[in-house]
Amino acid sequence: MGFLNAGFTVSEIEEGIKSLKNGKAKGWDLIPNEALKNLPHEGFEIITLLFNKIKASGHLPKDWNRGRVT
Repeated sequence: MGFLNAGFTVSEIEEGIKSLKNGKAKGWDLIPNEALKNLPHEGFEIITLLFNKIKASGHLPKDWNRGRVT
């Protein structure tokens, strides 16, 4: 269970984002996958900090539980 306590790494976040498919519908944030995939390295570092802070808090942001079917 130790791996569940470890934080996210920048390489894990970058790998996950880079594996997103192109041409998919935007979410509520209106950010297309292509924009996320083309972030500079600093962008992945910021997202990693955000995800680790959310994980440490133990609470998922309310808006992340929304979806839109089109």
